[in-house]
Amino acid sequence: MTGSTADTHSFGKGTTYGVILALDITFEAGGLTSVNGANKGDRQNNMRIGGTFLLPVGQQHLPKFSCSTDAVVRMGANFTMLSIGWQTILV
Repeated sequence: MTGSTADTHSFGKGTTYGVILALDITFEAGGLTSVNGANKGDRQNNMRIGGTFLLPVGQQHLPKFSCSTDAVVRMGANFTMLSIGWQTILV
């Protein structure tokens, strides 16, 4: 038995308002698999939406809070992601 997976392609467009809020939309497509040359018909076509909030602390520190979730899931994973980070600007 042999299997294969096609490449997955994605692109996104973000809009940034100053250094405080960024909103984004991402579309992902691809990932078609086959077994013994037979197409399984499981190509993924999904759209995600999300945002990031940055809170400047002084001139060199930016705590970041972000969230993204699936807007359209036709095949594949359906999940929500939350993250917290700390960015330091070294000058």
